[in-house]
Amino acid sequence: MKKISYEEYSRSFNDESSCHTNEKQQEIKLCEALKYALETRKFEIQLYWERAKYFWTFIAASLAAYGLVQKIESADTKEWLSLLISCLGLVFSVGWYFVNRGSKHWQENWENHVALLEDKAIGPLFKTILMRHKCQDKGFKEKVIGPAPYSVSKINQLISLYIVFFWFALIVHGLIKKIEIFHSKILIELSSGSLYWFFFTVLSLIFCFLIWKWGKSDLPAKSEESDYILTAKQFKITIKDK
Repeated sequence: MKKISYEEYSRSFNDESSCHTNEKQQEIKLCEALKYALETRKFEIQLYWERAKYFWTFIAASLAAYGLVQKIESADTKEWLSLLISCLGLVFSVGWYFVNRGSKHWQENWENHVALLEDKAIGPLFKTILMRHKCQDKGFKEKVIGPAPYSVSKINQLISLYIVFFWFALIVHGLIKKIEIFHSKILIELSSGSLYWFFFTVLSLIFCFLIWKWGKSDLPAKSEESDYILTAKQFKITIKDK
């Protein structure tokens, strides 16, 4: 891939090989390109949630299996099965986290195309955000249930990362039954259960804070003044003689 400027991006939609291309044809071409970008963005969003359902199915099944294993009377069998299911859950969760990031990458790719194409085709509709007047956001009720610019995909990524830590903690819980802490030459023994619930409580509070802090949407930028890193794929085609 090579980096290109906004001017090079715009010129790439011009048919330089034809001298009969007029402004009307160029406008039609831009509208068609914008249409494809919007449709592909919509398709990427649909795929995003289909992939999320796929991983949630496996993660939910793993959680249900983990709960059923705890009813087994044999301690050794229960520990090994719990560890096995936790490892499976961890792999599914890590996969879900990176699939979320990959899906977001391609979704943003087409959103950036829309932002760059729409000005000359239909105007800055996609980049223009209409928000409530500030006087409507006053009061505790509106602060709690009023609209806010949070990103659904960002929150989903944070939740998937939380599930990763959740399974990792279950693995550690299965491997370590007792932790010994030496402090001031006094041996303090904490049962794995108390430390276990303390960890999950702190982890949950941290991720709730991160969802509030990092879960907001990014405002779209103007096309010519954007910070997009425009890259173009170069394809080398070799035609072999028969």
